[in-house]
Amino acid sequence: MGLSFVREGVFLAFSLFSAGVISQYFGLVGLTLILFGLGLFTLFFFRDPDVSVPQDEIIIVSPASGVVDEVGRVMSPDGVEANMASILLSIFDVHVTRSPITGAVEKIEYSKGKKIIAKSKRSMLENEQNTIKISGVKNVWVTQIAGIAARRIVCWVRPKQNVLKGGKLGMIRFGSRTNIIMPLDVEVLVSRGQRVSAGETPVGKTMVRGN
Repeated sequence: MGLSFVREGVFLAFSLFSAGVISQYFGLVGLTLILFGLGLFTLFFFRDPDVSVPQDEIIIVSPASGVVDEVGRVMSPDGVEANMASILLSIFDVHVTRSPITGAVEKIEYSKGKKIIAKSKRSMLENEQNTIKISGVKNVWVTQIAGIAARRIVCWVRPKQNVLKGGKLGMIRFGSRTNIIMPLDVEVLVSRGQRVSAGETPVGKTMVRGN
């Protein structure tokens, strides 16, 4: 499996390594070690490994890597009852958000909010977040939610853009939460406490085509 890095992270890590070289030149050993350590952590955080995407179109995959924190029913952004799985990401998880299905980006809604710790259920309602609606074999919604340590939500897609299952939607810089909302006729395949991988772990299955 190949490993690449998000471009933004490479630039940031290069800047830290460069600063480390300069501090080493001036004999600042402690600062040098800190800068090199931060550079290595930055590369680790912005890693973007290849994923093995299930090709069966009835399988809906996880949009994020982390631990399933909650599974239940909610009202979808369209105002109908739906299934929801909420995934909690630590700073050690891959933070690239991926598309759960193949389809088209129908709508993107961003809202400012607070910086409540991502572990709190309040973060799903009150924190800064970005919701992406994708229309394909089903309508699904992916919500990127910033946590107390998250500095920025990044979205790499636009409305009307076609996306592949497992394709990159964006990322959240440093600890966060990601929700996926699916129609009620989708069978939920994950449970609370389960570890999932973005673009790989099946989180839902539908036997019926269409929305």
